[in-house]
Amino acid sequence: MKITHIHIERFRGFQNEDFEVGSQLTAIAGQNGTQKSTLLGIVTQTFTLKPEDPMRAEKPLCGGSYISAFKDKFRLSPIFDRPKGHEWTISFDIGVDDFTVESIKRTGDPNVRFWKKGARQEGDGYISFPTIFLSLKRLVPMAEEAKIITDDTLLTPEELSEFKQLHNKILIVTRWRN
Repeated sequence: MKITHIHIERFRGFQNEDFEVGSQLTAIAGQNGTQKSTLLGIVTQTFTLKPEDPMRAEKPLCGGSYISAFKDKFRLSPIFDRPKGHEWTISFDIGVDDFTVESIKRTGDPNVRFWKKGARQEGDGYISFPTIFLSLKRLVPMAEEAKIITDDTLLTPEELSEFKQLHNKILIVTRWRN
């Protein structure tokens, strides 16, 4: 099972947006404040592991667990994040129907929670699948460093050519979906 497409009907700054997911690799890049982490949070929020799942006790090589804490992904506002104010759909290649998530009222809490649209039974809210949410802080610890030491080492022409070829092969999107 692989994610092939993400449609965000509404979620903060996203309104009716579609994202294709690469068959091998998808890179999400942009300046600060462009909602890269929000997009990753939307994807990973769709998944969890049930208590009886044997993967629940396993640890990925990067540390942490296959269940990321909600607070690692989102800081919700009771003013701006309202019930029915968020909705997204994740599509898969095989084995799982499209899965639509919406924000609903959380009992006894001013913040919303995210749950499968139209489902309210225990165990219906998420797809049971191990997922890792790697924020920039966990993925690249130097992003949190106050001072980064660099040097002026240049790539050789051969290294630069290889870098460009790999960049184009791995990261260049060959088709866009609007």
